Amino acid sequence: MAPDQFRGNEVASRAHISASAAMIVRALTGRLPYTGDSVMEIAIATVREPIPSATAIRHELPDELDQFMLRALAKEPSERPATMADLVAMLNKVPQHRTM
Repeated sequence: MAPDQFRGNEVASRAHISASAAMIVRALTGRLPYTGDSVMEIAIATVREPIPSATAIRHELPDELDQFMLRALAKEPSERPATMADLVAMLNKVPQHRTM
């Protein structure tokens, strides 16, 4: 869930952008962006903790994936892509391999 949902704000399309980005992160790293032993711990982490680094989880991932995550999982909805097409366009700009 997006931080705005955990805060009890209105669920808008950008909350779905955040949720989709979280699934992309899970597919690429093997874990969700935020973890915890309970839903409450995950909610608190989602709202309060910095957006994690994908490259810290899997070093072989391209650095650009971290930039994708910062925008796609932004705490403020207005900072996320406006549409799924925008999210996909951002993801398509991330190289498939880490560049040296």
